[in-house]
Amino acid sequence: LDLWVYCLLKRIDAYLKQSITQPISGDTIEGGEEYTVEWVERGEDVTLSDIGQSHVYLYAGNDSDSMVPLTQLGTVDATEKEFNTTIDPEIGQNGTYYTIRVVSDNLQSQKPEMAQYDYPYIAYSDIFELTGMTGTFNETLLNATGAEKANNDGDSDSDNEDDSDSDNNGESGGDKNNNNNNSNGDNGDNGDEDDDSSASKSKAFAAMGATILGAAVYLL
Repeated sequence: LDLWVYCLLKRIDAYLKQSITQPISGDTIEGGEEYTVEWVERGEDVTLSDIGQSHVYLYAGNDSDSMVPLTQLGTVDATEKEFNTTIDPEIGQNGTYYTIRVVSDNLQSQKPEMAQYDYPYIAYSDIFELTGMTGTFNETLLNATGAEKANNDGDSDSDNEDDSDSDNNGESGGDKNNNNNNSNGDNGDNGDEDDDSSASKSKAFAAMGATILGAAVYLL
């Protein structure tokens, strides 16, 4: 078993090119506050110059297999080794559900099983916590994260339940659906905003190619 683990880690190490060093597991980021994502170069076959111009995304989920794209945070050249961003508090709710992904615009993944589908290089951060968030997850994100719907309006949930019980014509439910749709629209790439983000998602959904090793997450 020890030999198998050693060989596996050696095989993984051959693919390590870029390591996101901030944020890592256990880190907390405050929504609405400026934050700097940082990474370093690893390996010799591919350089940060090769990775080049990239898009940066925020995802949410319970694990690497359940991640759902929330929004595009911006673009960066990988050679800069950092990216400054301010996460919109309305994009989600408090919790340890989030990860940042840096997707190369031009470089393909070096893993054969990913390259055959023209998947790009993607760097994954560990899952980290966001606080100070004022939004709520839609049904898709609640399922992906395993979270309970946030109550950011104090007694609003109980008030809505009372209204729903007393309103037999379904208007309360309609209002809720409209609110959810408006919330998704405000969040940009969330929910039904596939028209603006479909091209981005085609790259970002190469999430399955991630390799997570220890406290850092590496680009494949």
